[in-house]
Amino acid sequence: MNCRKMLEIQMQTVPEIIDLINARYDILKAVEVNQPIGRRTLANKLNKTEKVTRAEVERLKEMELIDIISSGMILTESGKALLIDLDELMYELKSLSKLEEALKQKLGLKDVVLVSGNTSKDEHGFIYLGKKAAGLIYDKIQDNYIVAIAGGTTMASVAGQIKKKIGLKNITVVPARGALNEEIRIQANTVAFNLAQGLNANYKMLHIPDNLSENELYAIKENDSIRDVLECIDKVNLLVFGLGVAYDMALRRKADFDTLKTIKEKDLVAETFGYFFDSEGNIRLQMNSVGMTIDNIKRVEHSVAVAVGEEKAEVIIAFSNYYKNFTLVTDEATAYKILELN
Repeated sequence: MNCRKMLEIQMQTVPEIIDLINARYDILKAVEVNQPIGRRTLANKLNKTEKVTRAEVERLKEMELIDIISSGMILTESGKALLIDLDELMYELKSLSKLEEALKQKLGLKDVVLVSGNTSKDEHGFIYLGKKAAGLIYDKIQDNYIVAIAGGTTMASVAGQIKKKIGLKNITVVPARGALNEEIRIQANTVAFNLAQGLNANYKMLHIPDNLSENELYAIKENDSIRDVLECIDKVNLLVFGLGVAYDMALRRKADFDTLKTIKEKDLVAETFGYFFDSEGNIRLQMNSVGMTIDNIKRVEHSVAVAVGEEKAEVIIAFSNYYKNFTLVTDEATAYKILELN
């Protein structure tokens, strides 16, 4: 009898087992992200009484999944291992493979990879999202590949979860764009460096802002070191990037009043690499940007877009109306929102 069948029998005979698994899963996730954490703080994060939380924590301690030290609770090695297994179990329990296929067919994409829950509200889920995307990089990367990665919080999480792949030769990582006006740790240069460190790869930096004027762009591209990086970007084999809400991204790019007005008037919903799309997937606006272009994206063999949040549902639909040859990594909540909208 396989594990799936055994679980189905348990669910039929002891239906409350799922609630218990979910409760303990939530505790382990909260401890992992916040460790060391006190019992009262844990109870507040879980929105449960301290009495209920204490009982579950004691049971998990007896099972040697949680350890209690002077500064609070931490996961044991067994707890960490079980949490990984529970992530996979949630995928099976929620039949996410069927949801992946439904979303893939609806959007017409190359592939869809989902993680359970709403990662915008779940710190552990957000980390797991990064692991899933990092796993795709790990699976797809080959010798002599040039890998480009964009900036932002999500991309930083992806880079931070990468595992070293033994035996890879001549890998180069480059930032997919210039720097936006954001903190250093999530700028594309920093994210590319961290990804390269994780892969034990070579890297090249693009030390220019992403929102220069046309004259400034033309002049700076004549620089030999900049031209060298841009030539690498033109030959990218694997691209990892995010999709943004049009108006929000324009603000991050320090757009002027007229540009913001245009986005509102034309009802633009999605942005990536300085290109702004309407809901039908038409490019209606382009801001000056350094790095990947739409033509580059279309030539890349493996593209992975990571985007989560119910507010990103329309964004994902819009971009997929323009381009479909990419793998989408998102979460359960976003997937259901997309299916509701379309």
